[in-house]
Amino acid sequence: SMRTFCEEMAAKLTPVRVLIGAKVCDETKGLTPFVPREVENPYCAIVLGSAKYNTQGACAAVLGRAVKYTPEQKVGSGRNGSLNLGQLYIGDNLIEARLDLEELHDAGLMTFHHRPGTAGNYVGVDNMLTAGDYRYLAHGRVIDRATRIIGSVATPYVEDTLPLNDDGTISDGYCAELAAQFESAISKNMSGQISGVKVTVASDQDIVNTSTLKILLRILPVGYATWIECEIGLADNIS
Repeated sequence: SMRTFCEEMAAKLTPVRVLIGAKVCDETKGLTPFVPREVENPYCAIVLGSAKYNTQGACAAVLGRAVKYTPEQKVGSGRNGSLNLGQLYIGDNLIEARLDLEELHDAGLMTFHHRPGTAGNYVGVDNMLTAGDYRYLAHGRVIDRATRIIGSVATPYVEDTLPLNDDGTISDGYCAELAAQFESAISKNMSGQISGVKVTVASDQDIVNTSTLKILLRILPVGYATWIECEIGLADNIS
């Protein structure tokens, strides 16, 4: 089943984001018992939708958006315009004819929709197969980029010497300097892609016996206007 396949992938995958193009097997059946968000595989997404009757072609369009734009940008960002695919289908039905798009998105699928007042179709919520921190493709891509940067900055320190205090703890000055270098690298290379970064290197690590230096990195992502609510009404003045 699709659920078993995705769970097996979760156990085997290295940190690579994977999009699986899905097709509709039976128009009369819903998602039960398969609920994508319950799979708990943050590296995998199921893309439902096609440019022709019940094919998988639209998955490539999502990948194209991910490649074209920086990691913090949602593949469905309105600022980047609609997909150049013309009509889109789920199974044999046009996207505009579906009445269950909210249900499909809420279940954890990545699919498409038409936005009133615009031409063309857009990617909906960039759902991954998890309800956790990395439930959006954009969050995972931001962390992936930060991981690559940190790995590059950390490489010169592998097997390097660390100054210790008399009690075996790491020098506070060294910890502060290392944390500052890591924070600077993230801030410089991810400017505009995140809202903030904090790196902590604890001095009370047992580096002598473990030979393992632990670094805590926390990133504050940008926010997303997935839903916009506007209260409209008349007023007797606008002062």
